Amino acid sequence: MKINKTIKELRIQKGIKQGDLAERIGISQTSLSLIESGVKQPSQETLKKVCDIFEIPQPFIYYLSLEESDIPENKRELFKNLEPKLKQDIKSLFI
Repeated sequence: MKINKTIKELRIQKGIKQGDLAERIGISQTSLSLIESGVKQPSQETLKKVCDIFEIPQPFIYYLSLEESDIPENKRELFKNLEPKLKQDIKSLFI
């Protein structure tokens, strides 16, 4: 699961600078940089604030962060078939 990549992608798509997002969620730009680079995981409080700013429900940010390796092997084929359309639909609703 790559929540770090999802946060960065959402930030860029919304046209928000890293420093501005960090300020809005109440953390330092360095902390946000560490989160986006995958060195540090966001706390639940930070993740909630990120979701509030992007106006996206928390379950959706988790779904957008899923990778094939996160899915049980016996469900991966279904995931590969459904994933592109579902992610596109979620992004079109919230981004």
